[in-house]
Amino acid sequence: MILLRLSPLIPYNALDFMSGITSISIASYSIALLGVLPGVVLYTFIGATASTLGDHDGDGMTGGSGGENQSPLVRKISLVFGILFAALGVSVAAYHANKELKKILEEEQQQQLEEETRHSLSSSHNEENLPEIT
Repeated sequence: MILLRLSPLIPYNALDFMSGITSISIASYSIALLGVLPGVVLYTFIGATASTLGDHDGDGMTGGSGGENQSPLVRKISLVFGILFAALGVSVAAYHANKELKKILEEEQQQQLEEETRHSLSSSHNEENLPEIT
C-alpha cells in the first residue's frame, strides 16, 4: 500500500476509494499514509519558496523573513536548487516505488500461472486414472 502512495500515477482520492472497498486493515492504511510525506514536503517547500520570492523590498533585502543578510541572487539560486533537489527526491522515490510494485505484480502473475499449470496437470492426471465407461 505504501508503494501505491509513493506512486504519482494514482490520484490520492482514487486510491482512498479503492482502499475503502477492499479488505485492507486500518493499521496498514494508516502506515501507508507515510508514503504521502515526500510529496507533501515538496509542495510545502515550493509554496514557501514561492511566497518568499515576492517578499523583497525596493533595496533588494527581505522584509523580516529571516534572510536579511543574503543577496537576492543567492536567495534565488538557493531556492531554485532546493526545488530541484526536492523534485529529484520525489522522482527517485516514485521510480523505485513503481519498480518494486511492478516486481511484486510480476511475482503474483508468475504464482498464478504456476498454480493454473498445477491445477490443469492435476485435472488431466485425474482424467487419465478414471476408468472408461462404455
